[in-house]
Amino acid sequence: MKTTNTDSRRGAPAAAPGQDRLVSKVEAASICGGISVRTLEREVAAGKLEKVPFRGRVFFRLSDVLQLAKLNPIAPMHP
Repeated sequence: MKTTNTDSRRGAPAAAPGQDRLVSKVEAASICGGISVRTLEREVAAGKLEKVPFRGRVFFRLSDVLQLAKLNPIAPMHP
């Protein structure tokens, strides 16, 4: 059986020791408080988040996503 350097769940590249795990657009949007993928793409366009292309897909470093989520907290909605 051949082993690959990817996360078997979604084909995301596996993080090397000492490096950040990479997350997909959907995972990153969820981590950022459930924002839409389009809003996440706007953050990339504004230079607030760096994308990491890998085999035709786009990923983000988990530490960058967590930093973005911390800088832009989602205010709770009140009825």
